[in-house]
Amino acid sequence: MPAAGLAALAGAAFTSAFAAGDLTVPVAAGAVGGAAVSAVVTGRGRRRLAVATLAALAVLVPLAMAATRGGPADVLTGLRDGLRSIVTSAVPTPADAPELVVPYAVTAAAAFLGAEAAQRAQAAAGPVLPSLVALVGALTLGLDGTRPPGWVPAAWAGLAAAVVGLRQRAGRAPANAAGRGGGARSGGPDGAGGDQGGGDGGGRSSRRRRGGGLPRRALTLVPVAMVAGVVGHLVGPHLPGAGQRDRFELRDHFEQPIQPQQQANPLVLMAGLQEGDDDPMFVAETSERVDRWRLATLDAYDGEQWSSAVSFEPAGRRLPEPPADEVSGGRRVTQTIEPVGLEGLWLPVAGRPVEVSVDDVLFDTESGVLLTAEPRLPESYRATSIIPETDPATLAGARAADDEEAERALELPPNVPPEFTDLAETITAGSSSAYMRATAIERYLAQSTEAVPFRLAVQAPPTGHSLGHLRCFLFDTERCQRQGSTEQFVAAYALLARAADLPTRIAVGFASSGSAGRDEVTAHDATAWVEVKFEGIGWVPFNPVPNPDVTNTPPPDVAGGGGTPDTQTPTTIPRPDENAAETGSAVEEEPTEAGGSAVVWIALGAAVVVALVTAPALVRARRRRRRRRAPDPGDRVAGAWAEAVDQLARSGVRTPPTAAVRDVVAAGRAALAAEAEPLGPLGELVNRARFARRGVAESDAAAAWELSDAFAARRRRTRSLAQRVREHFAVRSAAARLARG
Repeated sequence: MPAAGLAALAGAAFTSAFAAGDLTVPVAAGAVGGAAVSAVVTGRGRRRLAVATLAALAVLVPLAMAATRGGPADVLTGLRDGLRSIVTSAVPTPADAPELVVPYAVTAAAAFLGAEAAQRAQAAAGPVLPSLVALVGALTLGLDGTRPPGWVPAAWAGLAAAVVGLRQRAGRAPANAAGRGGGARSGGPDGAGGDQGGGDGGGRSSRRRRGGGLPRRALTLVPVAMVAGVVGHLVGPHLPGAGQRDRFELRDHFEQPIQPQQQANPLVLMAGLQEGDDDPMFVAETSERVDRWRLATLDAYDGEQWSSAVSFEPAGRRLPEPPADEVSGGRRVTQTIEPVGLEGLWLPVAGRPVEVSVDDVLFDTESGVLLTAEPRLPESYRATSIIPETDPATLAGARAADDEEAERALELPPNVPPEFTDLAETITAGSSSAYMRATAIERYLAQSTEAVPFRLAVQAPPTGHSLGHLRCFLFDTERCQRQGSTEQFVAAYALLARAADLPTRIAVGFASSGSAGRDEVTAHDATAWVEVKFEGIGWVPFNPVPNPDVTNTPPPDVAGGGGTPDTQTPTTIPRPDENAAETGSAVEEEPTEAGGSAVVWIALGAAVVVALVTAPALVRARRRRRRRRAPDPGDRVAGAWAEAVDQLARSGVRTPPTAAVRDVVAAGRAALAAEAEPLGPLGELVNRARFARRGVAESDAAAAWELSDAFAARRRRTRSLAQRVREHFAVRSAAARLARG
């Protein structure tokens, strides 16, 4: 059944928030179950909508438990809180029963309502609307950068076009309603209506036989819809202003879970670990070389301390994938970690984790930091991560990122003394790119050749990273002697980098052994480093901490930097020559893809909804205008009568084309009683126009339309809201042949 296919494609759009494999069973079960219940109860049993709905609930609720592997409580929880859980969780959403109930329920409802509309409604677009609502709703559940495959909305549009085209070609009234109505009307005052239904069906059968095969209109609509979808997907993100439009995300309208706060600032905790006993923290077994272990990320500075402003979201074992351009060419590393002395809620991981073996974790999609939602760390856990590796030639001419995350990473406290900005400008003067500015600040601190060089204080290192502490560290050579701790070096670098327009954050964690296999990490391995975000590349680490065992000399033209955070034996990645960007040796940057293609589909879906809702009214208005503005007064009278006959047909009063005017009036009075009172004088005007056309005046035409409008107004007052909605989509004119006769 087409309704099941449309609903299944709409359900596939939930891959904006779920992993595709988790949706297969719930979406398939919902689509097949919803359509099957309608086909049996309504298609064969000829039951009313209320009975069909009760039968659907009786079947679909147990099916929901089987499809999601949950119990009755999970179904109730999912219907009540499932949507909130989805929009407050990381993407992909954990595949728990309450969350999976949402795509199942939406798909089942779309399939059931679509199948009901196909059997009950006359409107060609009736079966399409429920799945369209489901499709648009599913697209709003993801994040910028998470969207279903492009073929999903394209396939839905193609199938929807075929369904609408076929129904328009067939012009089919709901089979079960016609069958029931014909039986009820036979032999009574409405018997003519039953005859008309049969005659119309015969006419349609002959038209189908003459048409033969798939209707040409459907064949035309399918490629048009496909081409429109492809063009929208390719061209939409590049339209003027597309990059400035934020993607609509439903989760922006829900209050996100409160971020759990740690007992101590990670940067201060790191300094304490370095100075305390060298106790074991955790043991790791890795499949590949690991440079560093990330524990926490600090991205906000208020002038007193660096802190974390990230928002943690509940996540499942499969974690959100990072942007493709930030991990291109990266290595995939598997690690098994056993915390033995580590305290707090942080889960140390290498690189950007994409899978974790424990449940109940909290995840920050921007920094890749993991927290446990339990009161203590697990005894062990397994994680899979991607460690980015960037070609140095690509970095040479890299520009600073300018997205929303980067904008936040540029914020400075309002009371920053001007000497910090002046120093940043002095250090970076002559740098040809953002990457070279970042490198210059790193060299200034880690490879100082000043008269009073910067040095890492090994014995009794100073602590604190407020503006006062950093001012003394950077400028007061007599009192602080440019000796600082790892805490102060990374805090100073991050502040100077932001003053040089570089989006910056501080990462806190542990140094690694730098080789695959077993890695025993102790308290003295605690360290910190700085990360700068570049356009099309992502976050790149820099190590501004000098090696206490190395005496620095003036740097050569090509120097190292940006290495590991290991302050004892740092390793560095090779630096390209600063002139590379000017000589053209740097690799030309590829334009980044605008993240708004999902917005195009949402806008397209909204446009389709508006078109489908307004199209019937526009068709009727055009037909009414043509009838009312006919050049001959007699034709205008006939047009008023045709409008009245159409109104009768919407109330279930159908008359054959050969019915006399008085028979139509009698049928209307029998069905609508007093509401049909204007039909009598209107019928007299119609007979006068037919048989004495020369005697019809302009006033007669005006009176006919007044009577027709009065009848329409009276009839409309007796209709319920559901009946009015159903009649809104009834476009065909039951009086077309009668008006011609």
